Amino acid sequence: MKTTPTYKAVHTYKSPVFNVYSIEKYRLAMVLGKMYFSIVAVEPATSKCVLWEHYEIFNADSPSQSVEAIKGLVSQHFCLNAGFWHSISIAVSSDQFCFVPSAYFEESAKTDYLQLNTHLENSQGVESMFLPQPDAYCVFAIDERIRNFWQMIYPQKTLKFSHQIASFLLSLQQIPTVQNDQYLHLLLQDGGFYAIHFKKNQFDFANWFKFGTVQDFLYYVLLLVEQLGLDARSAQIWLYGNVSKKSDLYAHLIQYLDKVQFGTTMPKIELGTDWENLPAQQVFGTLGLLAV
Repeated sequence: MKTTPTYKAVHTYKSPVFNVYSIEKYRLAMVLGKMYFSIVAVEPATSKCVLWEHYEIFNADSPSQSVEAIKGLVSQHFCLNAGFWHSISIAVSSDQFCFVPSAYFEESAKTDYLQLNTHLENSQGVESMFLPQPDAYCVFAIDERIRNFWQMIYPQKTLKFSHQIASFLLSLQQIPTVQNDQYLHLLLQDGGFYAIHFKKNQFDFANWFKFGTVQDFLYYVLLLVEQLGLDARSAQIWLYGNVSKKSDLYAHLIQYLDKVQFGTTMPKIELGTDWENLPAQQVFGTLGLLAV
């Protein structure tokens, strides 16, 4: 018997200054993965984060099925289905992406680039977005059912679609101090993690790693430390996304690496004092969408 996809709220935050009657002032960003859905809203005039919600999704085999899980949420949400946000950015989280240097990029060939390392379904389209640094295009797949759903919800808006890895990179690039040769940034989501590394303050490496056990996670992280030429004694591992000091992943990682810490938020986005009990590292990757 087929199980119906469902969702559960994990974190919900609404700033006291949020005004449901002034939604046109706020920039909205969302990330949809196979196992989660995140929402963040920022007021551009003050750079204050006024809304953040994170949901776990169950019994979904793909992001398109995740849409089925959250349809009820969107229709009943106190403001998510409003059509007059200042801007709306939507990212998909998947392993179907690649980076192409702009010197070699041709829009007409973007599907060919992506098919070199992933299989595309008939229901999927291919998008690209330019990233000034590293002067490359992020090419990614998006299920047309996802695109059609959001365009139906916001028919009067020009939606900005992107990929979670691009959002993560944009977030990191707004904090120059973390673009260190000995830093490795890991964003944990959807039963895997995105990894980004900088070299000489320039974007150097990005990839996605799927893992099923703590041992798999440790293997991939330690392999990255070795393959990227990091010094195991001084390499600093930054963790973002669905991870905390209470998780087994963190407990095992600190047994092998001395410098493990959690990423915070971007300096250009203000989080109020009422954020003290919320995991700022989880909202980090979503905030990058507001730089798109």
